Amino acid sequence: MKKITYFLSFINGLICGILAFFVLRYFHLKEGFVLPLIGDRFFLLLSACILFPLALFIANFLFQKIKSLLQLVKFLEVGVLNTLIDNGILNFLMWKTGIEKGGFYLIFIGIAFTIATVNSYCWNKFWTFEKTETRAVPKEFGAFYIVTVISLLIREAIAHGVVNIMGPQFGLSPLLWANVGWGIGILCAFMWNFLGYKFLIFKK
Repeated sequence: MKKITYFLSFINGLICGILAFFVLRYFHLKEGFVLPLIGDRFFLLLSACILFPLALFIANFLFQKIKSLLQLVKFLEVGVLNTLIDNGILNFLMWKTGIEKGGFYLIFIGIAFTIATVNSYCWNKFWTFEKTETRAVPKEFGAFYIVTVISLLIREAIAHGVVNIMGPQFGLSPLLWANVGWGIGILCAFMWNFLGYKFLIFKK
């Protein structure tokens, strides 16, 4: 595997560490919520910067002849970055407006999704699936966006059911429950995205 691949994995981890710190800090200020062992900024950054390239190295060592599994590991790392961008924007909008449910909550999810999608396209095209062609970018991005919009509909439906229909459970605050709904939707849409990108958008 090329050194640039590990370097980009390191950069991905660095960005994730920075974003994770700010997301966790927001939860700390808003809810007094602190996750064990990752409250320190330096430790969080160091962990992400080491774990991302390490995971890629282990995957390459174990599955170097199975390209799809290596792509899946890279897709997971990009997914972590997209998730933090998505969640960071969602929480920023909720923080600025004080709105944590209802129709505007779904609009916030859509805004965060759109920004994260652009980031996802760039990383997955050039890094995960290693497609360097740029001539058909507008058409390719259009198809990419359609596949991702379907995942958004999956996420929105699940988030709506969890947040607006079920409502907060287990004594969680509306803010934490809004993030629970967002997280469940993310998990359900993950495999749809990977299969769609691999076999429909970035197929060889």
